Amino acid sequence: TYRFRKTGTLEEAFDDRVGVKLERQADGRCCKASGEFLSGQRRLSLAEVEQAEGNPVIVYYLEHDIREMQRRTKGSANYFRKRIRMALYDGASITDVKFTYRGKAIDAQAITIRPYRDDPNRARFAQLADKRYVFVLSDAVPGSVVSIRSTAQADGSAAALIDEELLLDG
Repeated sequence: TYRFRKTGTLEEAFDDRVGVKLERQADGRCCKASGEFLSGQRRLSLAEVEQAEGNPVIVYYLEHDIREMQRRTKGSANYFRKRIRMALYDGASITDVKFTYRGKAIDAQAITIRPYRDDPNRARFAQLADKRYVFVLSDAVPGSVVSIRSTAQADGSAAALIDEELLLDG
């Protein structure tokens, strides 16, 4: 399970939950995955992943984020997906970090991308064009995903327009 927190000056803040459920396949192999991403009106309907080989919470988070970008900007979800894929492939920076999990110092990697920084179409969604994503991953935690965070700052302001974070709970 994960905690989800949204803050920022653009929209109303909230706290919610995200869960990933794993079930063994009929043949005993791992796993069919299903997710519950947020609740109530914010709930994101997600397809099951029949043979999950990694933690689908990353895909769930990005799908939520892409749909929110589409809602806020009236842009194309496919365009935002493409920019994120390109940034992961070509523009990601990876740094070693430490964090505390269950009272112990754990090694992890932080992967940072800014998919719209050099986007030739950034003027179409200028308010969110400097959005940054940070994925913190570690094999020392269940599911390997410590946190995912996306932040968009207002020009010249320390206050975030949008700051959304998914954080491993437990």
